[in-house]
Amino acid sequence: MPLKIRCPHCLRVLVAADETAGQTKLCPACGQNFSVPLPSELMAQKAATPQVAVPTCPRCHAEVAPTAVWCHQCHTNLATGKRLPLRQRLRFLTWRFWTIAGASVAVGVLVLFAVLHMVRIQRQPPPAPFVPTAPKEIAGAELAAQLFAARTSADREAALCALSGVEQRAAPAVADALAAALDKYTDAPQARANVRAALDLLVRTRDAHLSARADWLALLERCQQQRGLRATALRARAQLGDERVAADLADLWLSELQRSLLLARVAGAARSNDEPGTRLGLRQATTDLSRTTAGLRILAQNEPLGVFERLLASYWESWSWLGQQRGERLADAIFDLARPAQQSLNFDPRDVRQPRDILKRIGASAAAPVRAAAGLVLEQRGPQYRSACHTIAESLAQLLPTCDPHDQQRLTWAIARLRGKLFGEAGRADPLDVTPAEIAAAAEWGRPGSKPTLKGPYPAAPVLKWRAVPATRLLERDLLAQLHGGWPAARRTLDDWLAAELGCTPRIAALVSPGQRDPDYPAVTMALVIAATSNAQALRPQLELWHEATEQPAWLRALAYTVLGSLDARTGKWTSGWPAGLDPGDVTTLDSGDPGWEPFGRVLVAGGPGMLERAADFKPAPLPTRLRDRLLAAAKAANRAAP
Repeated sequence: MPLKIRCPHCLRVLVAADETAGQTKLCPACGQNFSVPLPSELMAQKAATPQVAVPTCPRCHAEVAPTAVWCHQCHTNLATGKRLPLRQRLRFLTWRFWTIAGASVAVGVLVLFAVLHMVRIQRQPPPAPFVPTAPKEIAGAELAAQLFAARTSADREAALCALSGVEQRAAPAVADALAAALDKYTDAPQARANVRAALDLLVRTRDAHLSARADWLALLERCQQQRGLRATALRARAQLGDERVAADLADLWLSELQRSLLLARVAGAARSNDEPGTRLGLRQATTDLSRTTAGLRILAQNEPLGVFERLLASYWESWSWLGQQRGERLADAIFDLARPAQQSLNFDPRDVRQPRDILKRIGASAAAPVRAAAGLVLEQRGPQYRSACHTIAESLAQLLPTCDPHDQQRLTWAIARLRGKLFGEAGRADPLDVTPAEIAAAAEWGRPGSKPTLKGPYPAAPVLKWRAVPATRLLERDLLAQLHGGWPAARRTLDDWLAAELGCTPRIAALVSPGQRDPDYPAVTMALVIAATSNAQALRPQLELWHEATEQPAWLRALAYTVLGSLDARTGKWTSGWPAGLDPGDVTTLDSGDPGWEPFGRVLVAGGPGMLERAADFKPAPLPTRLRDRLLAAAKAANRAAP
């Protein structure tokens, strides 16, 4: 049971536990050490020690130590009976006292501020009644004059910035200034840019000035007469709803689409996509096409069939455009143009239904080549339009016997695509390759017993005489042939390929395809190295299949797995888990034979320092020492051999 003891220094009565008997403890009152007596010693001490009177404080009568100088309760000097000075007493106050005092002061200050704030609010006079002020007069004429006086791009941007907040109210003044500028217009670059900026401002504020639409259209017709302003004026007239420019704007849209496709194709072939001039040209072509598209959408809201029939009439001629194949790019652009103008981020059924309905109506009422083009656009967009494609194909079959010979070839080719049928030989690359026998078979399919009417000779199939092939394409063709010449030739070809910076071309991707029956292992190995060096992230599915192909050699599966690790190192996300589970089989096979450790070293170097560190010190499942040493040695050799 607890022991009651007295501190020998301050004579304070304390309670000590049984297990503390005989131990040295610290007095919580005076802070001095003392030894806790044993129970037997304590009883003997109590019996032998006479009771001594405990000294107390003369002021608060609290017990004090015999040797104490001051009272720890009231801070009184025990010798004189006077309290200690205030400065000394404050030193002995506890943190609880200061906490309570600080909180009390803070609460008092907050209450005082609240009372003063309420008094100030009550003494304030009532607010004056609201009196609306007339809007400030905007100096629209001065701002418009500043715009047309701009001599540099910076001056024009400053003028447009000044007009940005008052465009609607300043639009009439801008129109007046534009009319005055056209009287003395010179086709200079800065003057042309000023007029284009003014036209864009008028288009943005068209909804607020419907009454001025006729005057603005007349002004745009004047702008259209200027050579450098024709395209901008056409777009502006379309955005103002002038249906008279539908035909001209459709032709402009086709030419701008062709220009953008051409620039993109030429830039890709010349590898100049990163050059500032190329980026500027592509950005300008894209901007012009998007503005024309916005104008066409507005015109197509009232009479869509006329606009899209004119665009689809150029479908077959667009096959000769550089930058597209069999009209796919034009088909995509027409389908996107037929979508609603306001497309939401979420899926809207109108985004797919509206183009389908427009093209289906054209496929039922337009001329035969236009119907075929409408069906091919739908067929390219996916199998969800199969029913509409079948309907258009049946209508084409009804028109086939009475068409011109050239149109008969096109319709037969289109019917075969839309219905998935073959009328004769398979693999027709061009409608001009369609024979009279295939046309007769298509006519018999659509209308049994009918025969096509021959109104003239069928156009001859085109004969390729000249073909422009880039130098890189010729080099790629030659190197691909050398890849299949065995291990020594494949290694030399790999060096030449990497030196030429050809990258992972579609033909290299075809070599990585796991669907090969008898793969050429030297070519496949070098293709895997090229994929790792080129960071070909799109080949991940093929690489995973190679890794899991149990019928392939262990070293090839391990190499494909290492390429996956190299791709992971580029992204920083080790989704493949490399090198866990890396097993190239018997390492002696790679030590003595082909392909050797060189491909592994090249792939490790392509992955970068992060991959090398992971191979050297992979904690979850460390590589076998022999395998790790071989891989790191191969990486060092590849680093030394690198140019």
